[in-house]
Amino acid sequence: MPIDLRWFSNHLPYSTGFAPRIGGDFNSVSPYNLSRSDAYDLIGLNHRAYFYAPDTNSYVCALGTTQSNIETNDFAAAWIGNNSYTNWEESNADIIYYQGQPNRPFGSPKYSVTLSLTAGSYTPFRFLWQTDSEPCVPDVRPFEEPFGQEGPGFVPATDLPDTSCHNGGGVQVAAFRNPFPYSTSSGTYPEPPTYDEHFVRNAPVLDSTTAPSISQVRQSMPYGMTGGPDTALWYRGYFYAPKTLLYTFHIESDLGIAQLWLSSYAYSLWATGIAQINYFPNEPQRGVQKGSGRTTYHIMLSAGTYLPIRLLWIDGPGGITFNLTISDENGFKYLEPETASPYLLTAVCTPYQARNFSDPFGNEYLAWNA
Repeated sequence: MPIDLRWFSNHLPYSTGFAPRIGGDFNSVSPYNLSRSDAYDLIGLNHRAYFYAPDTNSYVCALGTTQSNIETNDFAAAWIGNNSYTNWEESNADIIYYQGQPNRPFGSPKYSVTLSLTAGSYTPFRFLWQTDSEPCVPDVRPFEEPFGQEGPGFVPATDLPDTSCHNGGGVQVAAFRNPFPYSTSSGTYPEPPTYDEHFVRNAPVLDSTTAPSISQVRQSMPYGMTGGPDTALWYRGYFYAPKTLLYTFHIESDLGIAQLWLSSYAYSLWATGIAQINYFPNEPQRGVQKGSGRTTYHIMLSAGTYLPIRLLWIDGPGGITFNLTISDENGFKYLEPETASPYLLTAVCTPYQARNFSDPFGNEYLAWNA
């Protein structure tokens, strides 16, 4: 089954920049000094640029010096000419490579292409495995759209929140030491009154930053923060609703506690009994009024709403593995795992939009007494 490579045309990148070359050993370093997702093995690099031909000649574009010496791994594809602007698919790639599957998808390898070019010509190309250069001559079509807005389905500016106060890029997140260890013998967490989700209001903060998404798939500290095992992550921020619709919040977590508070509950209280979502592994009936566990919550929001969010995730024995997704009644996804979302905000720019979180992490006494 072919994969839809056009996903990269309408999803916001984590970072953009300029690449002095195409390729490198990125096993332990960030590619081209870009900021990144925490999972090195889950990144994609989308390059676009122009090749200047100094002579009228035949030029070879290849993944390696020979077919048996492919100098890449995982997946790579390239489009040369007009297809590099918007129409990039498996079927029209000039070069395409799936590691360990040399005959996919066309029955024969496509590791190189030979081009006959005229001296002084500029040839657009795209390599997917991000340069953002413009041509130096007026008769060559430029790459006009920003990364993530090159295909249908991207978010128009009229549907985006106010980020004039530099509040975009995600939500606030802080890391704390988890005081509630998971019992491997019983497969549960401590019961109340031992378990108290309020500990985050005045606990020492290990580290804090801005999280572009509310998810992790790695068993390590997320978002470049420092810390260690037995970690609690405490998120706060805002979700911007661009349309008047029914929105769905859904949490998946393997072995950690996950709790979500929305609207006024995000500012204070943070009690288990009033959380919109509660997830305790192996205890589906725990912690929610009337004894029913919840991992999904539906809420009707008006267009232009800035919805306050609080999410507490407490580490289980299996490391950091959880995600929050947000979608609407039409199936459009506003927040996906490991994907930056323009609808997440660290703050609001004007008081009428919502009330900002004013207290620093680990010292939220005023919020608690609000």
